[in-house]
Amino acid sequence: MRITEIQLLTDKMEETIYFYRDILGLSVITTENKVTKFSAGTSVLTFHQSYNKNPVYHFAFNIPKNQFNEALDWATSKFQLIEITASTRVADFQNWNAKAFYFYDNNQNIVELIARFDLDNDAQQPFDGSSVCSISEMGVVASEPQIYSSKLMAGYDLELFQKQLPKKDFIAVGNDEGLLIIVSENRIWYPTDIRSTKHWAKVTIAYNGQPTEIMID
Repeated sequence: MRITEIQLLTDKMEETIYFYRDILGLSVITTENKVTKFSAGTSVLTFHQSYNKNPVYHFAFNIPKNQFNEALDWATSKFQLIEITASTRVADFQNWNAKAFYFYDNNQNIVELIARFDLDNDAQQPFDGSSVCSISEMGVVASEPQIYSSKLMAGYDLELFQKQLPKKDFIAVGNDEGLLIIVSENRIWYPTDIRSTKHWAKVTIAYNGQPTEIMID
C-alpha cells in the first residue's frame, strides 16, 4: 500500500510553508485558495487553512535505508529532535526492522523520519529534504480502533501490517511502503506526552493499482 497524499489542517499556513519549504526542504507544488501542496518524494503533503485552533497530527516519511545516520545528522542541524530516552533520540523498531527519529513541526504535529531496512530504496546523493521517499504513515484516531480497522480493511481490501500484532488501542494497517496507524482517542502519541485527538484529514492510497480516498473525521 502506498500513501500518495495526506491532506491536513493548519491554522498557521504561512509558518507551515516556511517550515516545510525552508527548514525541512520540501518543494512547494502549489499554494492557492488557502491550500498548499508539498512534494514528499512520490507522495504529496497538503495543508488546508483552518480556523480551528491548532489541530495536531502524527505522520511519518520514509527515507533511504542507507542514509539513516546521515539523515539524523542533517536533521539535528536543522531542528530539535524529540528525545526517546534521556540518552537517545533514535527509536529502534527491531520487529519492524526499522529505525526512526521524531520532531515537531511549527504546528506541533509529531513528524517522523523512518528508515525501513526491508525496502529497496538506497540513495547516493547527499541527504536533504528532497531525499524523502514518500509519506510512510498517517496516524488515524478512532473511538473504537478495532471496529474502525475492520471496516477499513473490508471496505478498501487492506490488510493488517504483518510485523505488528494488533492491540486494543493500536492497530497498523498496510505494509512497509505505507501504513495507517489507528489509535484510540486520548492515547499518548509516541514518543511524546501529547494525547491523540480527532481532526479532519483525507488520505489517498494506492492499493491493487487503484487510487482511493479515505476521509477521516
